[in-house]
Amino acid sequence: MSDDKNREHMRKNVKQLKIMIETNYEKEPFPLTFSKIYNPIASRVPENVQMSEYPFFTGDVAYPESVLKTKEYSELLRVFFDKNEFVDVIVRPAQKGGDVKELSLQKGGDAKELSLQKGGDATSNQPNANTINKNIMIMLNLIFPTSYPSYDNIESSYNKYLTKTPSEMNFDFSIDKVMNSLSSTENLNEDLKREYSYLKLTNGTYTVSEIVWLNDVLNEPIYRELVDKLIEYDEWADERKETLQNDIDKSIKVLTEGLHKDEPAVDTKEEDSSKIAKQIESSFRITEDELARLKKQMQIFTKENLETEMKNIFDKFFIVSKDAEYQKYKTILFDNFSKKFNRITQEREFKQEFDFSISNKSSDLVDFFYLHEAYNGETENSKNIEELRNKNNALKDELDKLTDEKNIGDNIEEMNHKTLMDLVDIIKKIQSNVPSPESFTLDAKTKISELKRQLTMNIKGITSEKFANTIAKKIPLMGGKPGPKKIFEDFKEKTDNVIQLITTQIKENDAKIKSLTEAINKNQQQIDQLSKSNPVFKMNVIQLSNDDSSKNFNEKAEAIIDEINANTSTIIKSTPDALVNPQTLSQIKDALKENIDRLQHLLYKSFEKYLKSLPFTRSDRLMFEKKEIDDNIEKMTKDINALNKLDASNKKTIGEIINLSESIQNFFNKIRRSGQISGLSTMELKIARIMKLANEIKAFKLIQDNVLSDDDKKGLFVYYEKEFAGDENTKRLFFDELRKEKYSVFTNTVAYIQKTFLQNNRQSMNHNLQKIMNQYFQNTSDDFHTKIIHPADELINEGKQPKFDELWNVSVTSKKTSSESKEPEYEIYVYMEVIKGELNPANKGMVKCDYLDEQLTLAFDRLTSRRNQFEILRKKPFSIEETLENQKKEAAESIREVEEAKAKISAASASVAKKVTESSQKLPEAAPVLNPAENPFQVPMANAMAAGGKKRRNTRRRYKRKNYYYTVRKH
Repeated sequence: MSDDKNREHMRKNVKQLKIMIETNYEKEPFPLTFSKIYNPIASRVPENVQMSEYPFFTGDVAYPESVLKTKEYSELLRVFFDKNEFVDVIVRPAQKGGDVKELSLQKGGDAKELSLQKGGDATSNQPNANTINKNIMIMLNLIFPTSYPSYDNIESSYNKYLTKTPSEMNFDFSIDKVMNSLSSTENLNEDLKREYSYLKLTNGTYTVSEIVWLNDVLNEPIYRELVDKLIEYDEWADERKETLQNDIDKSIKVLTEGLHKDEPAVDTKEEDSSKIAKQIESSFRITEDELARLKKQMQIFTKENLETEMKNIFDKFFIVSKDAEYQKYKTILFDNFSKKFNRITQEREFKQEFDFSISNKSSDLVDFFYLHEAYNGETENSKNIEELRNKNNALKDELDKLTDEKNIGDNIEEMNHKTLMDLVDIIKKIQSNVPSPESFTLDAKTKISELKRQLTMNIKGITSEKFANTIAKKIPLMGGKPGPKKIFEDFKEKTDNVIQLITTQIKENDAKIKSLTEAINKNQQQIDQLSKSNPVFKMNVIQLSNDDSSKNFNEKAEAIIDEINANTSTIIKSTPDALVNPQTLSQIKDALKENIDRLQHLLYKSFEKYLKSLPFTRSDRLMFEKKEIDDNIEKMTKDINALNKLDASNKKTIGEIINLSESIQNFFNKIRRSGQISGLSTMELKIARIMKLANEIKAFKLIQDNVLSDDDKKGLFVYYEKEFAGDENTKRLFFDELRKEKYSVFTNTVAYIQKTFLQNNRQSMNHNLQKIMNQYFQNTSDDFHTKIIHPADELINEGKQPKFDELWNVSVTSKKTSSESKEPEYEIYVYMEVIKGELNPANKGMVKCDYLDEQLTLAFDRLTSRRNQFEILRKKPFSIEETLENQKKEAAESIREVEEAKAKISAASASVAKKVTESSQKLPEAAPVLNPAENPFQVPMANAMAAGGKKRRNTRRRYKRKNYYYTVRKH
């Protein structure tokens, strides 16, 4: 392969790196470009070399630090800003198997480790995390060398602020160099000049004094913004979860109360239409009458349906006490009219045929009239009568259960089992507080004694052998069924410890067992006698025995029989006076004309439905269509009844409401679309109200399950727009609810993540961190929240220090850009402390004291401050020009002060001399003239004036800044 082709192949994995710079001068970060780097020394790079705007980077190979350090500064810039030079100096030697020590960063490592992420495998093609991090630090140190206030003043925020560990970089560090950097003003050669680096910004040149690579989630601006937004989201989600559950409970309550409420009586005097509407809408129960009217419109009406409905109609008009009589009448009816069904098309024709003239035989007529002798003329009470009949049937079933010999043993056993379970509960409570039966307290023994009394009264002995072998043998009716023996053995197996405790507390049971055996034998004899008689109207009250349990059965049976008799007497009413002694059929018809018309009308409607169904049975297609309508009616009726029975306190209610309401809506729509059913408007309104609440509950539940879930295996549903599953109606409910303002925190957070991380595929090259972020965004794991966001929340807001590990290290981030875009594919953020102006060995000595004073003050402030210690503290900007200007002003001020002092001293000397002269003139003798050189005041003053130009004041200036002060000493 030619050199050009080989170079092009190597260039593929070399990408541009955007270094976003934050400084203590600039308010907003800006990208580092080649033009912003200031090099005061003439470049040795040929002029025809075109430098890239951004530096180049790769994590595939380790940078050859020893080679790069030998290069002059302008050559270093070419290495990082000229892609061909980058490949030739860094990539090509590594791929040719150059300096193996440079390729292997871990002790004892080999070239294979370049492809390994911590915890990875040899087949991984991901760059090594250590290689990436060290390459960045080498590049920053070479492009931006620092020597003031210290050499190689470069750190990563992860090491400096989180783990508080020194950098892994091993740059050259010498005490001699540090001392020279603080004092030397000579040797302004190229090598020493490289100890400084500069940025050229809009308002001048700046010297770089410190570099911090912002590579942790708390200081890297993009990831810190993500952390802050997710902390805010967590606070909102906790509150919204509680509110959402309250909304669900409230809607369920409104729905279930409306389903259980009868149709309200509307106040006709109410003038406010909104109140009337509210009264009507508060109840949406679909009543049994509405369902009955719907079922009457079922399409397929067979002969069996007709017979059933006829019997129901007759039951409303007659009391049929003999089944044989009813069957005879039904036979006569069908024999006379079944052949005429096809030609009867009008109700008038039907009434003519069905005129009570069944036959000419007097015996038939007698039977016919006999059926009418108990005729109930008060048809308005038919509904009440029907309810009483239904109640009687239920009472009869209960009575049969009490008196049926098959159930007596079960009833006694059920009562005893309940007593046993009550005893078990008490004993368990006692055992939970008392280590052994021997240590029972007096109170515990009292409870056991009371329970023993109750037990012996109801069960008549409970030791396992005697109950199983004695009582079970006395109940032969239990036969081969799993009787008391089997049940008791099962119970004993589960509660062996409790039974053992019971048996130790219950004694002297033999007499009680004998008493129970005699009672059961006596009951058996009475049951045998009862089974031979009519169990409904002619039965005698069973006398089970004189014990308490038998009396309970006896009293309950007596009460039921009394109620049945009362209901029966209500149903059987006296007939109209005209029927007391009927003589002719015409007299009966005249007396009962209105009621007979009603009877004929109802019967005709039944015949009419039957006649309409006849064509369906001859056409498979019509039969299928009509049967489908009937099936929908039956299913909807079943679902409505189930919905009306729902209990708001049941945890399964939410799912049942959603499933039943959707099923009802589906069946109703099918029924309505058939066009064969009428009178659906009222039911449609009620179903609409039900669906409104059911959809509201469903929407809340969808949000709860998908957005605000308590499932610790889920993260944030970032891809909800694409991945939410459901039919069109379910999706509509979910998205309509989610678009509401109350969920804006969620939607805004997701929108931020999509824009910042997903659209350009921003990823951390710390692959373990990226893995848990991906899982969190894919809603498959909550690790990113539990390991990063929650600890960060506690650190930021509560000061609770977490255990920092490699997951907090962002490293370099990569972005996917289009082929047309010139945007770099890698990105890092760097904070730089800069000094305004060009610091060099020539002027360093003039500003070092002022600068170090400010840095020491800031360092002390950071140590004593309560602010977050894990964040960058931006130092007060320091300007060389301003410092030198201030020094000039201070020097001029000192000279002025000295001159003022000289003037004051001269004036004082003149004043003293004058006073001395005046005093000498007043003396009787001439005073000696003093030599100015011997003047005790003049000499010190002269000395002071001579030294005045060299003396400096020891003063302090205070610079106030938000949250702290800088104190600078003047020299």
